[in-house]
Amino acid sequence: MKYALRFMFEYGGPCLWANDKNTTDKFGYSIHCEDLPISQPLILKIKDLEKEFQTSLNWENPLDVSPWSLEHRNDFLKRAHIIYDKLTIELGHDFEVIDQINC
Repeated sequence: MKYALRFMFEYGGPCLWANDKNTTDKFGYSIHCEDLPISQPLILKIKDLEKEFQTSLNWENPLDVSPWSLEHRNDFLKRAHIIYDKLTIELGHDFEVIDQINC
């Protein structure tokens, strides 16, 4: 059975989301990386990215410009794509991971 995930960052949530009923039934809609068959080092890197993403919003004034510099944003995106690649490798053929990284 194949599972379909979306890899995308959301404020206040994880970066992994179910993309079909089968995946939602198994893992729920918002997916905690600890529930997936991946290594502990990758789990820690994903959690670090999720936490860091939350700093991209000015929580006191969400309509204001992001406190991140363009360099920080680009560095974050580069690291997120590296983690996405590692995630797809570790999950293997039983998982389809859709790259929807956008911030």
